[in-house]
Amino acid sequence: DSPAGRRLRRLLAGAAIVGAPLLFRLPVLKRYPLLRALEVAGGAALLVKFAEALRDWEPSAERRIVLDVPGSSG
Repeated sequence: DSPAGRRLRRLLAGAAIVGAPLLFRLPVLKRYPLLRALEVAGGAALLVKFAEALRDWEPSAERRIVLDVPGSSG
């Protein structure tokens, strides 16, 4: 977690929060059934919620990645 990472997440989330409702208003995108279904299902609200979660997310430095590799028999 670095200041640059926090700043990037904050900027991306802010752009998504502002841009999501505008994106779903574009007439060009209403031609596609999937995007129309997303609009009906509240796609802009879901995208805003995701962006808020991204903005508020603080990764912990103590996360360990463990790869479980099967041993070779030989």
